[in-house]
Amino acid sequence: MSDFNSRVSSLQAEKGRIEAAIRSLGVQINTVVPDCTEKTVLALENAMMRIYKLAIFIRGDFDKRPLDEEQQSNLSAQAVEGFVMARKLAEGGTVTLSAHHSSLSNENGNLTVLGTKVSTLFQDAQSKLSSLRSEIFTLRGQEATLRANIQLQESSLGDLERKKRSQETANDVVGVAVDLFTMGPFGLLISRVADTPRPSQVVNLDGMIKDTQKSINSARDLLKTTQANMNKCNNSILDCEYQQSQLQVIQQMIPGIQQILQKSTSDCNALIQQLLPLKKACIELERQVGTVKQRATIVAGQSVGKVEWTSGILDICSAVIFTYRLADEVQLIAGELEREWGTAKPLPNELSKTINSLKTKTDALLQNQNQRMIAV
Repeated sequence: MSDFNSRVSSLQAEKGRIEAAIRSLGVQINTVVPDCTEKTVLALENAMMRIYKLAIFIRGDFDKRPLDEEQQSNLSAQAVEGFVMARKLAEGGTVTLSAHHSSLSNENGNLTVLGTKVSTLFQDAQSKLSSLRSEIFTLRGQEATLRANIQLQESSLGDLERKKRSQETANDVVGVAVDLFTMGPFGLLISRVADTPRPSQVVNLDGMIKDTQKSINSARDLLKTTQANMNKCNNSILDCEYQQSQLQVIQQMIPGIQQILQKSTSDCNALIQQLLPLKKACIELERQVGTVKQRATIVAGQSVGKVEWTSGILDICSAVIFTYRLADEVQLIAGELEREWGTAKPLPNELSKTINSLKTKTDALLQNQNQRMIAV
């Protein structure tokens, strides 16, 4: 039974570990998206400020100034580095969620194994209970038989003892008669009677009484042993029933744990989907910044002019309009490009349209966010 109790305790501990792990994963999963989003957006804000530095770098009549190749290269590299960092943070969130999802899958497997073990042990307990109940039934029968046997032998012992006392009384009477009449007229007859064997000499009642008492004592010892076995068996039944009830508790809790696990798994899948757009946006931004950096590379003595720089920067601004958090940076950069275009050439219509479109979109983003905050 101690091994059985140890197995039940082990299953209880495993159930507690699985439940705690699932709940912990659920808490961690729910913190990944806001934490990852916050860190990624902060990295994007930082990266956009590096783009703003590029906008400042090309302000005014950029094409007429001598090119500072070193500064241009450094600013381009810093911009790329900023978006690479943002992309890594976004990817880190999806990687973390994927790891949590894998852990949930493992715990689901552990929970399935636990359910199987509990069911198997419950059946073992049921078989053990059946065996113990059969054993106690047999012991009760043995106890009843022993009690009846002891009662019968005690009754026989009483009969023997009474018979012995009766014979002893008869022997005493005969002895007195011999003493009184030995010398009388009937002396010869009494002498002959005295010479007749007494009843105690005919029947060995003392031996029978001794044997019967010994048999009773033996039966009583066996009865005590049987009763001790009954108590032990009863205790085993109670212990087994208790452990079976503990297994039932585990069985009843498993569906609830499964629901928590399923919800956490579903939440994890949904959150991964929430982070994917952010990850894709960061990958696209990194690509576009890399393209702009390539444009800025001097090839055969020819460098990228202000129009190409501005077009590339505006492409980056258009790509980051997926959160109101970057609207201020976009407006800052668009305003810088428009105000500080320079006097050598007018701002091309296509670039002007793009700037105006960015202002409209960012104004809408900020307005919607303000309305949500007021509603809250």
